[in-house]
Amino acid sequence: MPSIVVPQTASAGAATNPTDPVTFSDERRGALATAKQRAEGYDIYHDFPPLPNLANKQHTPTSILVTGAAGFIASHVAIRLVRLYPHYNVVGVDKVSYCSDEK
Repeated sequence: MPSIVVPQTASAGAATNPTDPVTFSDERRGALATAKQRAEGYDIYHDFPPLPNLANKQHTPTSILVTGAAGFIASHVAIRLVRLYPHYNVVGVDKVSYCSDEK
């Protein structure tokens, strides 16, 4: 006959896991519910503070960053970008490892 294992509940004096939702106090559960309601109702476009000093400034990009530029595909992309957009600074970054081409 197979044995049945019944999980034991933690006693009042035993240490509990603070990240286990089952062991949360009523106060903490209420705080989590309130935080969840506030997060769901948050509208980034409405609730974000206005930044009037930054609103009038415009940025025109002058550089293009190509990551993995020593690899086969990205090296060709970087070369093509240099030829197509000579007025931009094309910067290639790569962690040169065993599968890179340093040409």
